[in-house]
Amino acid sequence: MSVYVVTLLNGKQYTYGDKDKELCWKGYNNIGNQENLKEYRISDILNNYKGITYTRGKAYNKYLYFMKNNDRVEYERQEHIISPYVLGVLLAEGALGEVSKRNSLSIASSEKDIVERMMVGAGLHSYTYNGKYSYQFPQYKNPNVGVIKQEIIRMGIDELAKDKFIPIEYLKDSSRNRIELLKGLVDTDGTLATKKNQKNYHIMYSTTSNKLAKDVEELVTELGYGVNTTYRKIDKENHNDFWEVRIYTPDIIWSSKKNFKKIVGKEYRSNQHLCSAIKNIEKI
Repeated sequence: MSVYVVTLLNGKQYTYGDKDKELCWKGYNNIGNQENLKEYRISDILNNYKGITYTRGKAYNKYLYFMKNNDRVEYERQEHIISPYVLGVLLAEGALGEVSKRNSLSIASSEKDIVERMMVGAGLHSYTYNGKYSYQFPQYKNPNVGVIKQEIIRMGIDELAKDKFIPIEYLKDSSRNRIELLKGLVDTDGTLATKKNQKNYHIMYSTTSNKLAKDVEELVTELGYGVNTTYRKIDKENHNDFWEVRIYTPDIIWSSKKNFKKIVGKEYRSNQHLCSAIKNIEKI
């Protein structure tokens, strides 16, 4: 029996024998039609899983078969000292590498509503605004800062931006808690991506940490959402390379006023939360 590696458009790879069957959609224009769900052997689609289409004289690959995304994975609810939403904000905007050196907690944010929501979730009451979107929460005015700092150190996330990651107890948590964590991440280092004069959108999350990008991808995938991660190399001084994590879901996975304003007059239209196209099939 022949063995094949199937690569999806979102970068995921799976290994199949030519007799294996996999649930997939056939037909580019009928992706969302549940009646078109069929099972195909790899050998059945080996020679026609993509074709060429022309738009304004330029050739593009047209993918003809789509594999269904994973269903949502459920875990038992975990109790946390730092709430999931607050952790998402801290991972994105917190100066976590400095928590053991200072008697304060600091975040950088240009959106006051996110700061206020984080303060409620973290039990913080007072801050000092230092300009340039910098908020300092001194421990002598916020007793809970000491508890938060100890928990950050315990989980090992007192790292620089390029080394940040999501602790395992937050990745293997209830759906509700994981969505709150994702909201904290998207509210801060995420945005609703849309093109000018287009009415549809998807969610984009960016980070300079490879590990955090992979953790966000796992978080999104196990919530049953579509995801596609791209590495962006920046050839400019004082600019870091970063990873873009595109998230596809009709669910509201943000809470910031800025992102709610961005979707006025727009709607989610993609089917990538349902499936991902088969980009390549290679015999091994």
